[in-house]
Amino acid sequence: MEDIVRLNRCLFQPEDRQIILSQTGNLPHLSLLMCGLPVKRLETVKAKIRALAASFCQFHLNIDKIVYRNECTSLNIENMKDLRHLHETLIYAYSDYLATTVTGSMFNHDTVISEASINYVNSYGDQGTREHYWPHITLGYGKLPVDTRFPQVIGFDKIGLYHLGNHCTCSKNIFTTTLLSG
Repeated sequence: MEDIVRLNRCLFQPEDRQIILSQTGNLPHLSLLMCGLPVKRLETVKAKIRALAASFCQFHLNIDKIVYRNECTSLNIENMKDLRHLHETLIYAYSDYLATTVTGSMFNHDTVISEASINYVNSYGDQGTREHYWPHITLGYGKLPVDTRFPQVIGFDKIGLYHLGNHCTCSKNIFTTTLLSG
C-alpha cells in the first residue's frame, strides 16, 4: 500500500480535482462491487462478506501496466481467474443492491460529491461488472512521470466494505475481514 500512496504523490494532479490517497482514509483499493446499501442491511451484508471471505484463499494480483483513462491514472490489474470468480460471486450475492439509485447524500463526504462519482456508482451494475469488469487501482487525476516504477505483484488478502467518498474513494472503513491463508 505504501508504494501505491507514493505513486499517488508523484502525480501531476490539477488543483481543482485531486485524489489524495493514504493508509488511513481514501485507501488505495481494488473495487469488486459498488452499490447503494441500505443501513438496515449492514449486519446481514457483513455476515455474508465474512462467510464469503472464509471460502476464498488469499492470492496475488499481477499489475501489468499503468493506464491513463478518463483523465485518471490507474494501475491495471490482470483479470485473473481467482479475482474474476470473487467479483462474480459478489455480483451474484448483491445484485439486488446494484439497482439502488444513489445520491450525493449517501456518500461519506466533507466536500461536494461530484456528479461523475454519483453517475459512476449508479452505472456500475451495467458498465462495471461481469464482462465489463476492469480491475484496477485508481492512483488519481493527472499523469505520472514517464519513467515511474510500479509494483508488479501485490498480495490480496483482505476484503472490506467501505463508505465511498468523492471520486469513489474508500473514504471510511465499515468492515474488513481476511481471506483464508493459502
